[in-house]
Amino acid sequence: MINFLGAYGIDEEQKMYEMAENLFSQKNYQEALNLYEKILHIDPNNSNALGGKGAVFFKLGEPIKALEYFDKAISINATNPYFLSDKGSVLLVMGQHVQAEKFLKKSLEILPNNIDALNGLANVYSYTKDHEKDVMYRTAVLIIQPDNQEALVGIANSYTSLKKFDEAIKQYDAVLEINQLNVNAIIGKGNVFMDLRKYEKALTYYEYAQSIDSDNVNALRGKSLAYVNLGEYEEAKKLDDEIKKQILDNIDGNPKSQNNEKIPSWVKNTFGWYYEDKISEKEMISAIKFLIEKKIIILE
Repeated sequence: MINFLGAYGIDEEQKMYEMAENLFSQKNYQEALNLYEKILHIDPNNSNALGGKGAVFFKLGEPIKALEYFDKAISINATNPYFLSDKGSVLLVMGQHVQAEKFLKKSLEILPNNIDALNGLANVYSYTKDHEKDVMYRTAVLIIQPDNQEALVGIANSYTSLKKFDEAIKQYDAVLEINQLNVNAIIGKGNVFMDLRKYEKALTYYEYAQSIDSDNVNALRGKSLAYVNLGEYEEAKKLDDEIKKQILDNIDGNPKSQNNEKIPSWVKNTFGWYYEDKISEKEMISAIKFLIEKKIIILE
């Protein structure tokens, strides 16, 4: 329970925090942020509110700010497993695999059944192409929560990377039995058929994914690649132009590199992972925003 100083009673303070958590779960991130800030106005050292702000910024695609608030929360409560796993997830997005692994493992030492930490470690090993460990941690998640869609999709993705296409399809289908609108599973099936050179069938899955999420860049990229392999280059070019426009729209300007600055390696890795379909558009945009904040790229 949150322990505040000030005019609010404990029940009211707890209610405020629960409201913020509820808003966060409903993806009303700005309203949740406002409540976390009210809590921190009463008690600037409230670790739960600091962690809440970090979680909001992470969801809004601002990992630098998220890391700042998770660090503050950890400085107050160093044994909270969720702060540790959240920080690990941010570090992972920033390409700091060793540090991400360290915080995620520390979280599991405190809370072995922390699903976020288990999936986070699986993501670390997915990015480093250690598919055996990836599947191991995803399987641990499924022992705790058999219908965890992120774990099921993650295992399927690993099977795809290992060219175990039959197993991959079974996993994606298991996800779609739980949620027939899971876009990641639909795109994953498209990727399998791309690897099998069944381009027309792959295209149908990418189009289905786009019908659910019209702005999904991975679906657009999949369609573009399918069109290229089908020899429909004009259609592919249109999609590539649409992808570029979406990216530029999301960073609110046209970035221009400064010749005398070096782009951090983690940002370069992030672009590579995006094109390899390992991270989302939001995570890639976070890397671009970091460059803008650090004035490594400027907007004109």
